[in-house]
Amino acid sequence: MLVTAQRQETGRGRTGAEWLHAPRAVAASLALEAPWPIEMIGPLPLVAGLAMRAALDTLGVDVLLKWPNDLMDTRGAKVGGLLSEMADGVLVVGVGVNLFFPDAPAGITGLFDDDPGEELAAALATSWADRLLESIDQGPLWDRNEYRDASMLLGESITWEGGSGTAVDIAADGALVVMVGNERVVLRSGAVRLIRRATLAPDDGRGAVGEGQ
Repeated sequence: MLVTAQRQETGRGRTGAEWLHAPRAVAASLALEAPWPIEMIGPLPLVAGLAMRAALDTLGVDVLLKWPNDLMDTRGAKVGGLLSEMADGVLVVGVGVNLFFPDAPAGITGLFDDDPGEELAAALATSWADRLLESIDQGPLWDRNEYRDASMLLGESITWEGGSGTAVDIAADGALVVMVGNERVVLRSGAVRLIRRATLAPDDGRGAVGEGQ
């Protein structure tokens, strides 16, 4: 089941961040029976990000992926996010993308200079869901190289609560591999509160539509 909305007034992000909604945005949640064994669900938010990136690519719009949940424009501003939850065998993947966001807060932006209208938002949500379901049907072996190519973190100095280092790889289970000195550290979504690219303006902690369902 795919649920979309023209506007989402509230939501739940990874860290309880303030909720923001652009004047025009994709706001969608896809619910389905858990498609893979529970121990293989980890990469799904990353696969969902690739699905939205592919949907936007058909419009000539390029976005980058900021592990684990964020969609970024090529200048490093946040344009959306994803979040997945599973309970009682039901998986829900939520996505939001800021399409038009004049006067957006620092570090957040929309993808278009003018309002593209509600029809595009709904069409993008459907395109994203179709692509995600197609990827899911192919099984839990996902294309890490595709994600590596889309990642804005690999090779960059990053910080998170509890440490800092250089992001070097994406593990098979979707975790981020970081070098801290000569030590390899594996970060998983449950342990991460903040990841920041060194060249970006500081993240003010506010969530964009799509960080929750």
